[in-house]
Amino acid sequence: MAHRDAVGHRDGYELEREASGIPHPGLGPLGQPGQVVHPEVAYEMMLTLAIFGALLPFHLRLKARLPNGVLGLIYLGLYGAGRFFLSYFRTDPAVFAGLRQAQLASLLMVVIAVIAIPILFRRGRSTRPAEPEPAAAA
Repeated sequence: MAHRDAVGHRDGYELEREASGIPHPGLGPLGQPGQVVHPEVAYEMMLTLAIFGALLPFHLRLKARLPNGVLGLIYLGLYGAGRFFLSYFRTDPAVFAGLRQAQLASLLMVVIAVIAIPILFRRGRSTRPAEPEPAAAA
């Protein structure tokens, strides 16, 4: 999922020069004609690839040790946290408490991950079969 998100539609934004980042004095011509902006979409692509690259080597070990769904929630939380900070590079208007819509959605992703991961761990422990008691010495 992460690699598809990083490469799939993010490259289209860069190829079409559809960038809505804040002005940046040292980058090439992205955004509106004559305006130089941060390539926020490229930053997001790097974020998703970094998360994917960090989780991939441990995928099988983590999947075997963690309850079902936890690895996906880890990705969701990491992506949400990164996306929250990347939103500061965009020109979208603030909608609530000085935050942009994408930042509110990102906070929701992090909150869901933080709440759901411990729940899945508790469920995983309660659904495991009980350890057989060692036979009492007679």
